[in-house]
Amino acid sequence: MVDTGSAWLWVPSNECSTCTSGAIERGGVPEKFRGLESQTFRKTGRKTRVDYVAGSVSGEIVTDEVSLTSNGNKDMAEGTEFIYADKVEGPFQGMRAEGVLGLGPRPRKVRDFSSTSDARKDPDPLVSHLYKKKAISKNMFSVIL
Repeated sequence: MVDTGSAWLWVPSNECSTCTSGAIERGGVPEKFRGLESQTFRKTGRKTRVDYVAGSVSGEIVTDEVSLTSNGNKDMAEGTEFIYADKVEGPFQGMRAEGVLGLGPRPRKVRDFSSTSDARKDPDPLVSHLYKKKAISKNMFSVIL
């Protein structure tokens, strides 16, 4: 699912009991991201929660290689921060998607549960990571309907 109001990318972890649906099913069971099976997956120990107009997501901030295509390293954004969701609320509980791809252009403050500070900023959007790696020629995206 694409979100232009936030820069957060998040995926349901295989430990998320409130994530009841997914776009891909294997043997009739919704598929969830199994981060620990990725050699480049790294936990940060930082937890966060993002509140949307309807619903919320919370989990650990992690890093991994993220790609939107199957072209291998050329289109890969290494070290991308995202939320490894262990709890979703509201309409996210029954969504038919594998997560949310935040494409919001401006950082906004969100609560960081592992910090003494009241707020932290969204990470750079995936588009910025791809641009810095020169996988895309401009730091922008478009959606064609």
